[in-house]
Amino acid sequence: MKKFVSLILIAVLLLALFGCANGSGAAGNDQSPATELKVGYGRVNITPTGAVCLQGGNYKERVSTDTLDYLYTTCIAIQDNRQTILLYTTDVKLMVGGFVQPLKAGISAATGIPADNIFLHATHTHSGPAVRYDWDGSAAYLTEFTNNVIAAAKLAINDLTEVNGLSAGGVTTEKMAFCRHYLMEDGTYAGSNFGNLDQAVVNNARDADAELQIVRIQRGNEKKDIILFSFGAHPTFNGSITDTKLSADFPSPARTYIESNSNALSAFFISGGGDQVTRSKIPGDSLVEDRDGYKAYGEAMGKYIMDALPTLPQYAYDSLSFVNKEIAYPTNKAGLDKTEFNGPYEAQWIAKRKNLPENRSMVLRAIKLGDVGFVSAAYEMFGVNATYIRENSPFDTTFVMSCGDGLTGQENSYISSIQGFSYNCYEAQVCYYAEGVAEQAAKDFVTMLEELKNQ
Repeated sequence: MKKFVSLILIAVLLLALFGCANGSGAAGNDQSPATELKVGYGRVNITPTGAVCLQGGNYKERVSTDTLDYLYTTCIAIQDNRQTILLYTTDVKLMVGGFVQPLKAGISAATGIPADNIFLHATHTHSGPAVRYDWDGSAAYLTEFTNNVIAAAKLAINDLTEVNGLSAGGVTTEKMAFCRHYLMEDGTYAGSNFGNLDQAVVNNARDADAELQIVRIQRGNEKKDIILFSFGAHPTFNGSITDTKLSADFPSPARTYIESNSNALSAFFISGGGDQVTRSKIPGDSLVEDRDGYKAYGEAMGKYIMDALPTLPQYAYDSLSFVNKEIAYPTNKAGLDKTEFNGPYEAQWIAKRKNLPENRSMVLRAIKLGDVGFVSAAYEMFGVNATYIRENSPFDTTFVMSCGDGLTGQENSYISSIQGFSYNCYEAQVCYYAEGVAEQAAKDFVTMLEELKNQ
């Protein structure tokens, strides 16, 4: 009898050891099926109370004078019986710079959730505070910013509620997406921030990615649903060099429209908008120049979402897993064979690239939520690369998020497509990674999604 008991104890110990070994994957992510899925939502106002430098244009010359609409940080907590992840979207331009790692460390210390489980994204508004640069008052605001981001996580965790439905899909918009590379009459290409619209052949530049991605998470206990939406376009209505009013840009009226016309909370993520700007005059076909254009644009996006909700396919929501992969890609060290530049910034960045190593690491991240895939890119992805991921993903719906964390210390976050390199566009001139990296990263994202799908 004693021998039998001893054998049982040994078996139990072996099982325990085996379980611990399985729980130590590269992403700190147990791959066994989830038994219960919960989701929580936390949103905190991060609008500065005093004057701040705005990121977009020359940040040192853009000091806020007023507020058009509030800025927020939103945290979506997703939890199963094994782990919790925090999915953030925040009304700032980029999640790059030295503040990212301390921010994630602060969130982790306050919540107990590992830094690898925290996904930070920017909505890419060009009228938010310049959190990645140093300016008078930046340290004080960054402390306030960090505290608010942590507060959003705590709200989301306290709001965790059992999921009882998951639907997702995409809808093609009209006259809302516009590739910002102009084919000029002399046969050259120019970025919209340098090109002259009167001299451009706008429609021949490239097709834009006009797909709006939507994920709806339904919750029990009479809690509001959570609607995530992703679209590839720069929030730049209010981001001109002369505009000094704080704004979340078109994501703000889009969120307001959704929440005013449904029993739901919402969160915007920018998709492959690295080479795309907003194009619309609702209704109409021309670029909107006036500041109030963002309201009509955002409301039109909200209407697309509300109209699509009843048609979204339902998906299983019985699993949660993710993978983080650090991959080294060749850098654009040599730069382009070009002696004339669109502006001084490109010349400065090209000079800095001479000091880059031959290869530079980047973290690629992907999430599986039931039968829906998510991609988290640490850079400004081009529309063609986002389209490739969606079309080649093993998931029926793949929610692409860019402007994420992972390029800490980098001064800009464009990774140009091969086509962008072919006509020396602005984004290619300042890109720290070599031609072809955007396409390879897109393929690597698809491989990661396939791994998650096959678990």
